[in-house]
Amino acid sequence: MDFDLPPEDDPRRLAVRAWLDANPDPTGRQLAAAGYVVPQWPPPWGLDADPVHHVIIDDELDRAGVRRPGGIGIGWAAPTLLVAGTPEQQQRFLPGILSGEDRWCQLFSEPDAGSDLAGLSTRAERDGDEYVVTGSKIWSSGAHQSRYGILLARTDPEAPKHTGI
Repeated sequence: MDFDLPPEDDPRRLAVRAWLDANPDPTGRQLAAAGYVVPQWPPPWGLDADPVHHVIIDDELDRAGVRRPGGIGIGWAAPTLLVAGTPEQQQRFLPGILSGEDRWCQLFSEPDAGSDLAGLSTRAERDGDEYVVTGSKIWSSGAHQSRYGILLARTDPEAPKHTGI
């Protein structure tokens, strides 16, 4: 894809450069606080950046050799928490995910289903304020380095195979 980005003197580009000058070797926590980890998200987590602004941020961070935190936490857990989490869950988990300090893994694969979610048999049954999980998962890449896992389980065993999860 070839398209014209805003010029070198675009105020958004200059703002990122000024921030990088003030933070020459930023930590994940600093990147998250600045809104640069998920710039497209609303504040306080991001900058409500439109696609062009997002590309400018990516471009400037790349030029400076700065890598943002990533992985399952940012790709799966954080968006789920942003959309469906309570404010308390967001405050508890999002700072660690966005800073890269709390790594997450996915707990999907099962002995008889592999990664085919239609064959998911692990169940999560509500018991008061908690879920009781029964079943097994067979592996998870990165689990040994993770603090948390995002678990997929069947909450309605009577529902069609692609629902009730």
